[in-house]
Amino acid sequence: MFEVLNQPQDGSIGYILEKTLADTKTNGFENFYFLVAYAKRSGVGRLSPFLKNFRDSGGKITAVVGIDQKQTSFEALEELLSVSNELFIFHNEIFTRTFHPKFYLFESPNNHAWISVGSSNLTGGGLYGNYEINSLHSFDLVTQENQTKFNSFINTFESYSNLMNDCCKKVDLELLQELLDEGYIFKEEELRRKLVSQKRAEAKGTRKVLFGKESLPEPPPRTTNLEKEKNKVVNKTIETIKNGFWKKLSAKNDVSTTSSPGQIIIPKHFVTYFPPFDEPIITPKGGEQSEVFLNVLFKGANGQNLYIENARAIFYVPAPDHPRQNIDFRFTFRSKEVSEVLSAEDILEFKRSDEPAIWFVIRQIKPISPDYNTVSKGKRWNDI
Repeated sequence: MFEVLNQPQDGSIGYILEKTLADTKTNGFENFYFLVAYAKRSGVGRLSPFLKNFRDSGGKITAVVGIDQKQTSFEALEELLSVSNELFIFHNEIFTRTFHPKFYLFESPNNHAWISVGSSNLTGGGLYGNYEINSLHSFDLVTQENQTKFNSFINTFESYSNLMNDCCKKVDLELLQELLDEGYIFKEEELRRKLVSQKRAEAKGTRKVLFGKESLPEPPPRTTNLEKEKNKVVNKTIETIKNGFWKKLSAKNDVSTTSSPGQIIIPKHFVTYFPPFDEPIITPKGGEQSEVFLNVLFKGANGQNLYIENARAIFYVPAPDHPRQNIDFRFTFRSKEVSEVLSAEDILEFKRSDEPAIWFVIRQIKPISPDYNTVSKGKRWNDI
């Protein structure tokens, strides 16, 4: 099988990788290899629960990441190290030689394999939102011809993960710290500041505009009522991890039908509970806007169990000269079924899930509920 994926118009390679990593029993893959030029938490953090699920189910993860052009972050490598069986860095000290390949490879030894070769780095944009082209190949490894073709990818991967080559190093915490100390990699906050500074400078320029703007499709939302439709991913007992937060909804903003309808204001204190956001978009006046899409399970006070795909979180930092310097962080279910049952003073309890396909289990608590006062204790929001 051969297929070309034109991202984002035809979907995103990130969602394909999520599904493949999650369906270990269905597809039987035992090994996951990937080789990328850049990695950031916006990509690694989105895939991390799925990578952990794959490894904990008996799969082996081996990765090679580049650090050229200061595009790979310390946090991305640190998280990859925690979920991978083996992690390597490839870097050539000759500055004119940039390490720039990208492929993702799944293998069931002597049976079948799947490979994506293309332009997608392990970043939020590369996996989900950027213009990217990836060619997808499936191999039946029973035949000698396909085994030979597949071996060429494995040989390529092994050439970059070969410690006999001085350009390759196996990653551990000591090496990560040394790379940081010597300026080979940077932390995400420093990379973000440099990017924002550069984009703001460009936004203030007087350059003549030569190209148009094209709105790209957002991941489509979908609400599944689990009482009416069976869904193998979520129609089972979902355990929640004991961390998260709760928020009491306000009439003025959170459930208003006129002021940003459907958008719930979240205190910025809770941003760390959400998946890593994509790199910021800089507005013409110098503001920053980042977003991330996530799947949630909504447990309504009336007994509803709604699986919502591609809910959205938005993080906005005002321009430096904006009179109101409040950082704005909002969440929207993008689901009419949920919006219709929310009321002012309801509590929404956001708890992390142990199911990779569900980021939060969100429970609605009405003021008449017996545990309403136990949760709120007179506050408007708090950590759990």
